[in-house]
Amino acid sequence: MPKLSKPIQGLIVLVLACLVGAVVFTMVRNNEDEGFLGLVELETTDGALLTPTEEPVEATQEPAPIATEEPLATAEPSDGTSGEPTTEGSPSGGTTQTVSHPTPFGADFNIVFQWIMVLALLFGASFAVRKDFTTHRNIMTFLVLVNVFSILGRMSPNIDGYLDTPDPAGFEKIAIWIHAIGGGIIAISGLYLLIRMWFEKKLPTWFLVKNFKLQMRATLLLWLILIALGTFMYFDIYG
Repeated sequence: MPKLSKPIQGLIVLVLACLVGAVVFTMVRNNEDEGFLGLVELETTDGALLTPTEEPVEATQEPAPIATEEPLATAEPSDGTSGEPTTEGSPSGGTTQTVSHPTPFGADFNIVFQWIMVLALLFGASFAVRKDFTTHRNIMTFLVLVNVFSILGRMSPNIDGYLDTPDPAGFEKIAIWIHAIGGGIIAISGLYLLIRMWFEKKLPTWFLVKNFKLQMRATLLLWLILIALGTFMYFDIYG
Protein backbone atom coordinates (compact mmCIF):
# COMPACT_ATOMS: atom_id res chain seq x y z
CA MET A 1 0.00 0.00 0.00
CA PRO A 2 1.55 3.34 -1.03
CA LYS A 3 2.31 5.82 1.72
CA LEU A 4 -0.23 8.62 1.91
CA SER A 5 0.97 12.15 1.32
CA LYS A 6 1.04 14.62 4.18
CA PRO A 7 -2.01 16.62 2.97
CA ILE A 8 -4.09 13.42 2.63
CA GLN A 9 -3.05 12.32 6.11
CA GLY A 10 -4.04 15.71 7.49
CA LEU A 11 -7.43 15.58 5.79
CA ILE A 12 -8.15 12.10 7.15
CA VAL A 13 -7.15 13.11 10.69
CA LEU A 14 -9.27 16.28 10.49
CA VAL A 15 -12.38 14.41 9.29
CA LEU A 16 -12.01 11.68 11.94
CA ALA A 17 -11.46 14.29 14.67
CA CYS A 18 -14.59 16.20 13.65
CA LEU A 19 -16.72 13.03 13.56
CA VAL A 20 -15.52 11.76 16.94
CA GLY A 21 -15.58 15.28 18.37
CA ALA A 22 -19.22 15.74 17.35
CA VAL A 23 -20.12 12.55 19.25
CA VAL A 24 -18.14 13.69 22.29
CA PHE A 25 -19.76 17.13 22.18
CA THR A 26 -23.24 15.57 22.12
CA MET A 27 -22.46 13.16 24.97
CA VAL A 28 -20.87 15.63 27.35
CA ARG A 29 -23.76 18.07 26.98
CA ASN A 30 -26.33 15.43 27.96
CA ASN A 31 -27.67 16.50 31.35
CA GLU A 32 -31.10 14.95 30.88
CA ASP A 33 -30.15 11.30 31.34
CA GLU A 34 -28.98 9.69 34.55
CA GLY A 35 -25.24 9.14 34.88
CA PHE A 36 -23.53 5.87 35.71
CA LEU A 37 -20.97 6.79 38.40
CA GLY A 38 -23.24 7.40 41.40
CA LEU A 39 -25.42 9.91 43.22
CA VAL A 40 -24.83 13.46 44.39
CA GLU A 41 -26.24 15.11 47.51
CA LEU A 42 -28.02 18.33 46.53
CA GLU A 43 -29.82 20.91 48.65
CA THR A 44 -33.19 22.56 48.14
CA THR A 45 -33.95 25.83 49.85
CA ASP A 46 -37.44 27.37 49.90
CA GLY A 47 -38.52 25.09 47.04
CA ALA A 48 -35.54 25.91 44.81
CA LEU A 49 -33.15 23.17 43.73
CA LEU A 50 -29.54 24.30 44.04
CA THR A 51 -27.28 22.47 41.58
CA PRO A 52 -23.54 23.05 41.10
CA THR A 53 -23.89 24.11 37.46
CA GLU A 54 -27.24 25.84 37.22
CA GLU A 55 -29.13 28.74 38.67
CA PRO A 56 -31.79 27.82 41.27
CA VAL A 57 -34.83 26.27 39.58
CA GLU A 58 -38.18 26.81 41.24
CA ALA A 59 -39.90 23.56 42.16
CA THR A 60 -43.33 22.87 40.73
CA GLN A 61 -46.00 24.34 42.98
CA GLU A 62 -48.66 21.90 44.13
CA PRO A 63 -52.11 22.91 45.43
CA ALA A 64 -52.13 23.51 49.17
CA PRO A 65 -53.73 20.62 51.10
CA ILE A 66 -57.13 21.20 52.68
CA ALA A 67 -56.75 21.97 56.36
CA THR A 68 -58.07 19.37 58.78
CA GLU A 69 -58.69 19.36 62.47
CA GLU A 70 -56.12 16.61 62.92
CA PRO A 71 -52.81 17.95 64.28
CA LEU A 72 -49.83 17.37 62.02
CA ALA A 73 -47.43 14.69 63.16
CA THR A 74 -44.04 15.89 64.28
CA ALA A 75 -41.34 14.82 61.80
CA GLU A 76 -38.79 12.41 63.23
CA PRO A 77 -35.18 13.60 62.97
CA SER A 78 -33.30 11.84 60.21
CA ASP A 79 -29.85 10.35 60.79
CA GLY A 80 -29.08 10.47 57.03
CA THR A 81 -28.92 6.69 56.76
CA SER A 82 -32.45 5.94 55.64
CA GLY A 83 -32.08 7.53 52.22
CA GLU A 84 -34.99 9.90 52.94
CA PRO A 85 -34.58 13.68 52.39
CA THR A 86 -33.36 15.55 55.48
CA THR A 87 -34.71 18.99 56.34
CA GLU A 88 -33.18 21.80 58.37
CA GLY A 89 -33.64 25.50 58.80
CA SER A 90 -31.59 27.84 56.65
CA PRO A 91 -29.97 31.03 58.01
CA SER A 92 -32.49 33.10 56.02
CA GLY A 93 -35.43 31.47 57.79
CA GLY A 94 -36.30 29.11 54.93
CA THR A 95 -36.15 25.35 54.83
CA THR A 96 -33.13 23.49 53.47
CA GLN A 97 -33.60 19.90 52.31
CA THR A 98 -30.86 17.49 51.28
CA VAL A 99 -31.76 14.93 48.63
CA SER A 100 -29.89 12.30 46.63
CA HIS A 101 -29.83 12.98 42.91
CA PRO A 102 -28.13 11.07 40.06
CA THR A 103 -25.17 12.79 38.45
CA PRO A 104 -25.83 13.98 34.87
CA PHE A 105 -24.72 11.60 32.14
CA GLY A 106 -22.60 14.30 30.47
CA ALA A 107 -20.45 14.81 33.57
CA ASP A 108 -19.85 11.08 33.99
CA PHE A 109 -19.08 10.60 30.31
CA ASN A 110 -16.63 13.53 30.33
CA ILE A 111 -14.60 12.30 33.31
CA VAL A 112 -14.26 8.84 31.76
CA PHE A 113 -13.37 10.42 28.40
CA GLN A 114 -10.64 12.53 30.01
CA TRP A 115 -8.94 9.51 31.56
CA ILE A 116 -9.08 7.73 28.21
CA MET A 117 -7.33 10.85 26.90
CA VAL A 118 -4.55 10.32 29.47
CA LEU A 119 -3.81 6.88 28.04
CA ALA A 120 -4.09 8.18 24.47
CA LEU A 121 -1.73 11.10 25.17
CA LEU A 122 0.90 8.82 26.66
CA PHE A 123 0.46 6.43 23.74
CA GLY A 124 0.91 9.25 21.23
CA ALA A 125 3.94 10.62 23.08
CA SER A 126 5.60 7.20 22.93
CA PHE A 127 5.92 7.50 19.13
CA ALA A 128 8.01 10.65 19.52
CA VAL A 129 10.35 8.71 21.80
CA ARG A 130 10.62 6.04 19.10
CA LYS A 131 11.32 8.74 16.46
CA ASP A 132 8.13 7.93 14.55
CA PHE A 133 7.17 11.60 14.21
CA THR A 134 4.54 11.06 11.51
CA THR A 135 2.42 8.77 13.69
CA HIS A 136 3.07 11.03 16.68
CA ARG A 137 1.89 14.08 14.74
CA ASN A 138 -1.29 12.37 13.51
CA ILE A 139 -2.30 11.00 16.92
CA MET A 140 -1.63 14.24 18.78
CA THR A 141 -3.48 16.27 16.14
CA PHE A 142 -6.51 14.02 16.53
CA LEU A 143 -6.44 14.28 20.36
CA VAL A 144 -6.02 18.06 20.46
CA LEU A 145 -8.90 18.63 18.03
CA VAL A 146 -11.25 16.18 19.78
CA ASN A 147 -10.46 17.80 23.13
CA VAL A 148 -11.62 21.16 21.75
CA PHE A 149 -15.11 19.67 21.39
CA SER A 150 -14.97 18.51 25.01
CA ILE A 151 -13.93 21.97 26.18
CA LEU A 152 -16.74 23.67 24.27
CA GLY A 153 -19.33 21.07 25.23
CA ARG A 154 -18.69 20.54 28.92
CA MET A 155 -15.78 22.29 30.54
CA SER A 156 -16.56 25.87 29.61
CA PRO A 157 -20.22 25.68 30.79
CA ASN A 158 -19.14 23.74 33.91
CA ILE A 159 -16.61 26.39 34.95
CA ASP A 160 -19.25 29.10 34.52
CA GLY A 161 -21.66 27.12 36.68
CA TYR A 162 -18.95 26.34 39.23
CA LEU A 163 -18.19 30.03 39.60
CA ASP A 164 -21.91 30.72 40.11
CA THR A 165 -22.07 28.27 43.04
CA PRO A 166 -22.94 30.27 46.20
CA ASP A 167 -19.87 31.01 48.34
CA PRO A 168 -17.36 28.43 47.07
CA ALA A 169 -14.44 27.78 49.41
CA GLY A 170 -11.17 29.62 48.87
CA PHE A 171 -9.34 26.54 47.62
CA GLU A 172 -12.19 25.80 45.23
CA LYS A 173 -11.91 29.28 43.71
CA ILE A 174 -8.17 28.77 43.21
CA ALA A 175 -8.77 25.36 41.61
CA ILE A 176 -11.38 26.84 39.27
CA TRP A 177 -9.10 29.60 38.03
CA ILE A 178 -6.08 27.30 37.69
CA HIS A 179 -8.17 24.89 35.64
CA ALA A 180 -9.62 27.65 33.46
CA ILE A 181 -6.34 29.49 32.83
CA GLY A 182 -4.36 26.27 32.42
CA GLY A 183 -6.95 24.93 30.00
CA GLY A 184 -6.66 28.08 27.91
CA ILE A 185 -2.86 27.77 27.84
CA ILE A 186 -3.10 24.13 26.74
CA ALA A 187 -5.59 24.95 23.99
CA ILE A 188 -3.42 27.76 22.60
CA SER A 189 -0.15 25.85 22.94
CA GLY A 190 -1.68 22.69 21.49
CA LEU A 191 -3.01 24.49 18.43
CA TYR A 192 0.36 26.21 17.95
CA LEU A 193 2.13 22.85 18.08
CA LEU A 194 -0.25 21.46 15.45
CA ILE A 195 0.44 24.39 13.13
CA ARG A 196 4.17 23.95 13.74
CA MET A 197 4.13 20.21 13.00
CA TRP A 198 2.07 20.50 9.82
CA PHE A 199 3.43 23.72 8.30
CA GLU A 200 6.91 24.11 9.77
CA LYS A 201 8.68 24.61 6.42
CA LYS A 202 6.24 27.34 5.38
CA LEU A 203 6.24 29.38 8.62
CA PRO A 204 8.32 32.54 9.14
CA THR A 205 11.37 32.21 11.40
CA TRP A 206 10.00 34.57 14.06
CA PHE A 207 6.97 32.30 14.52
CA LEU A 208 9.07 29.23 15.36
CA VAL A 209 9.78 28.48 19.02
CA LYS A 210 13.42 27.49 19.38
CA ASN A 211 13.00 24.82 22.07
CA PHE A 212 10.15 22.98 20.39
CA LYS A 213 10.54 19.74 22.34
CA LEU A 214 10.46 21.54 25.69
CA GLN A 215 7.17 23.20 24.78
CA MET A 216 5.69 19.87 23.74
CA ARG A 217 6.71 18.20 27.00
CA ALA A 218 5.51 21.13 29.11
CA THR A 219 2.15 21.15 27.32
CA LEU A 220 1.72 17.40 27.83
CA LEU A 221 2.65 17.63 31.54
CA LEU A 222 0.28 20.55 32.15
CA TRP A 223 -2.49 18.71 30.30
CA LEU A 224 -2.10 15.64 32.55
CA ILE A 225 -2.05 17.81 35.69
CA LEU A 226 -5.25 19.58 34.65
CA ILE A 227 -7.01 16.28 34.00
CA ALA A 228 -6.14 15.29 37.59
CA LEU A 229 -7.39 18.68 38.82
CA GLY A 230 -10.57 18.31 36.77
CA THR A 231 -11.13 14.93 38.43
CA PHE A 232 -10.92 16.63 41.83
CA MET A 233 -13.46 19.22 40.69
CA TYR A 234 -15.78 16.46 39.45
CA PHE A 235 -15.79 14.72 42.83
CA ASP A 236 -16.07 18.05 44.63
CA ILE A 237 -19.24 18.84 42.65
CA TYR A 238 -20.80 15.41 42.36
CA GLY A 239 -19.02 13.24 44.97
